[in-house]
Amino acid sequence: MRILLTALACLITVSGIAQYNICDSISVSIVNSTETDITLQTNIPDLAGVLSTEFQFFLFLDGIVIDNQVNPSPTFQNIYTTNTLELCLTTVIDVGGNTPITCDECYILEYIVDQGFWNLLSMEVTSVEGGKLENLSVQAYPNPASNNLTIDLGDLTGVNTTIKLYDSSSKLVFEKQSSSTLLIDVSGYAKGLYTLELFTSNKVLRSQVVIE
Repeated sequence: MRILLTALACLITVSGIAQYNICDSISVSIVNSTETDITLQTNIPDLAGVLSTEFQFFLFLDGIVIDNQVNPSPTFQNIYTTNTLELCLTTVIDVGGNTPITCDECYILEYIVDQGFWNLLSMEVTSVEGGKLENLSVQAYPNPASNNLTIDLGDLTGVNTTIKLYDSSSKLVFEKQSSSTLLIDVSGYAKGLYTLELFTSNKVLRSQVVIE
């Protein structure tokens, strides 16, 4: 079976009446920043029916995680670089039932040298769901995989893309840069659910694959 990477729409029922795109309502802002420190604030409205909410931030430099925090208002310290950083937030929202809602937001952090603070810019994130992505034809197959996992970059062919695979404990088990279709040997990996991430200069694609 093939999976197509496409936009994730997270709709829930609020007070049993109307559907609400809760993922689009989540935002992140900078509370304070210096050259080496950044304090953030997660903004999410109070909604009826939400039982609990968990937040996890990941800070990337050149596609590598340099810090992660489970906190809606994290402070990243000792950032000794003025290069562009990538910031991703995963929010898990329990609204009852068997499957919680997972929302992904990513941003670009740029340091404004002449003003001495960091600026936060939105970054496009797409995640897997049934259906075809209109603008990108990226595919990961077969799913489940037992020997080899093929990553077809589709319309991203020719674009420098960092491909990462994380196991169920969020441990990075594979990382490689490619600009064309890539074959990953997964025969030696433990069985289970894995997260596949593809990073370009302005986009993050995220999906889940099963290795059996």
